[in-house]
Amino acid sequence: LGKKITSCSVYWDNIIAYPSSEEFKSKIVNEVINKYSLDNDKSLLEALCYIIYNIDDTVLLKRCNDINYYYEVKEKFKNISYDNINDLNQYCINNNLSFGGSADLLIVSVFMKKINKKYNFDLFKE
Repeated sequence: LGKKITSCSVYWDNIIAYPSSEEFKSKIVNEVINKYSLDNDKSLLEALCYIIYNIDDTVLLKRCNDINYYYEVKEKFKNISYDNINDLNQYCINNNLSFGGSADLLIVSVFMKKINKKYNFDLFKE
């Protein structure tokens, strides 16, 4: 465990959104762990928006039913501020949008950050 994380488990592909490259998934998790504290609502929300914008989430793609609409929705998360998240939240509810793959990545990021902190591993340094 003394090296940089490149894979969490044999089940990695079952819990992480497209694309299936483990290197890409690890990169996103590392970026989120290093960029956000993940210890309060604002940080978690900002991290989720960052993930939504930066990965291809197949759950969202299925809900959008159109590739152009998919990219339009993702763009809304590019520079979202904590102050106007309620409008975006309502938009997603009204349009039945879901971000399951992105949420999975957020959960993995929080879990790995807590494990890293609890056991003093140095796994996620840039």
